[in-house]
Amino acid sequence: MIHFVKSQFRQWVLGPSLSTVHHDRAITDAEMMNWGWFPIISVIGALGLLGVSLAFVGARRETAHHELLFLLSLFVFYFVPAFRILSPYPARRERLALLLMIGIGMYLIKVMHSPLYFTFFDELLQYRTSQDILVTDHLFSENSLLPVGPLYPGLHSVATAIVSLSGLDLFTAGVLTILMARITFVLTIYLFFEQVAGASRVSSIATLLYMTNPHFLFFDAQFSYESLAIVTMGLVLMGLQYRLSSDTERAVGLSVVVILALLATIITHHITSYYLLGMVVLWGGLRFILLRADSGGNYMVTFSVLAVVVTFSWMIYVANATINYLVPVLSGAILDLGKVILREEAGRSLGSNESGVTIPWIKLIVMYLATLFIFLSLCLGALFIWRDHRAQKPYLVLTVIGLLFPVTQLLRFTSVGPELAARVTAFMYIGIAFVMAIVVVNLFPTRVNSYFRQFVGAAIIVFLFWDGVILSFPQYAQLPGPYLASADTRSVEATGIETALWTRDHIGAKGHFIADRINGALLNAFGGQLIVSDAYYDINTFSIFLSGSLDPGNYEALCVGQIQYVLMDYRFTEYPPMGGFYYDEAEQGLYDDTMYISSIQKFDALDRFNRIFDNGIIAIYQVDLSYCG
Repeated sequence: MIHFVKSQFRQWVLGPSLSTVHHDRAITDAEMMNWGWFPIISVIGALGLLGVSLAFVGARRETAHHELLFLLSLFVFYFVPAFRILSPYPARRERLALLLMIGIGMYLIKVMHSPLYFTFFDELLQYRTSQDILVTDHLFSENSLLPVGPLYPGLHSVATAIVSLSGLDLFTAGVLTILMARITFVLTIYLFFEQVAGASRVSSIATLLYMTNPHFLFFDAQFSYESLAIVTMGLVLMGLQYRLSSDTERAVGLSVVVILALLATIITHHITSYYLLGMVVLWGGLRFILLRADSGGNYMVTFSVLAVVVTFSWMIYVANATINYLVPVLSGAILDLGKVILREEAGRSLGSNESGVTIPWIKLIVMYLATLFIFLSLCLGALFIWRDHRAQKPYLVLTVIGLLFPVTQLLRFTSVGPELAARVTAFMYIGIAFVMAIVVVNLFPTRVNSYFRQFVGAAIIVFLFWDGVILSFPQYAQLPGPYLASADTRSVEATGIETALWTRDHIGAKGHFIADRINGALLNAFGGQLIVSDAYYDINTFSIFLSGSLDPGNYEALCVGQIQYVLMDYRFTEYPPMGGFYYDEAEQGLYDDTMYISSIQKFDALDRFNRIFDNGIIAIYQVDLSYCG
């Protein structure tokens, strides 16, 4: 019996590579022109979005069960198209329409979350850089909160061009920019998967699974440079695959498209360009090693060399600040992981988020089960790919990327690694989604039509989607609502924006301010102020706010940073920091509750501070720097 099982396993896994593996059924010309279930599913999807909108209204008014309504509406929106896409019957047109419906619908959820102005922290940073371009007509202006941001002007150039050509305000132009990027990305990633697999069913399922990644709903839908860079990265991958499988008549045109997309990625986002570089080098290396005499292998090697040269040239000659920005984070995460492995440190508890806030046990169960399911699917998918497609290099590249995902998630056990592990998720899912799609089409072959199997498969995909929603942002930030302190989107509201606009009108731009994290971002974005922080001046200013009185070291910091204005938010005496800190991550663990009122009121008793603004919620003090040497 044991020998029989071993022989069957060897035949199933290690058997000869199957040169003709078909995952699509034959579709007639009449079916190709038919939209299938798309009209009715689009109506159901609209009802799901209506439910999300009502959940957001309930969240703003703090009604009961608005979070449950949010999750149920997402289920309605996502389950029905997932059920249909798993079926072998939809034609290519219908699959594309369903995928675009999901992609655009998920972007509309983000827009409904913040319909009046940008509220995500990264959006505020990009907004400032874009405003500077509109005002000065020059690139590479300084941004005190994100020094490397202006060095990657791809997103800002597109958004400001729309403003200049249309007369729209920057917020509307930014929304349209990311909407166009979302549509392009869904089409691009679908076409890339389709070129690799040669089957619309595989590519549509892989695209559907990619949309379950935690970044797709909010992070890669915000007005930030990664949201656009993943589009140009997808264009590079799609163009390369088309180039390697096309005739010579289209080779030159495709090469031009690929090179332009590569350059666009490099000038848009650092992390995306480095990931793309690694993927291209891996792809080119496999083709060269296994197919040395193949012209495609030589082309990939040439393109890999070009990618290396232009990526590092931009980093060294234009964006060398990126080195000091990324290296400490990466090296710190690796060192912390080594300490955890060697048991020199206990490691971070996975029962809480990066800010130390405990995650509800129900959501923990969802997260652990989804992660386990992904890991098992990757292992099974790798076996299927080795059995059927090991002669196809793109399959192997995507498999390697997928299998590297568990390795990157080890960083979640460290103190500084969770953010890094989360940031690579959107890129790793290109491999994860494709490998999992291969598992799906092998377990749900075209020759078997079972509505029960489709239901189970769609339910599992929705379960993975829910997991992505849970991991997307902390629970308090997933839905809009009343003000909370240090809670990113929940902290951005009219009072803070109006205060920032007041500083622009009455103080002028580029005043040297210190403030908490959120008000600092608002002053930077809407007031045009320069925020003195550790990121730009290497000065820790949080002790100026937290101490009951100022010591000589605090006064020295005021002088070194030439700090002209101090912003204090009275609400910190009523609201604890949801993110674990008000001003700087070094405060983590200092608060049992809220700030002491004495820390806020101390400036009124100090000679060097003159209160020039007070609306009952926020106060601004002007600092007398005449005492500085």
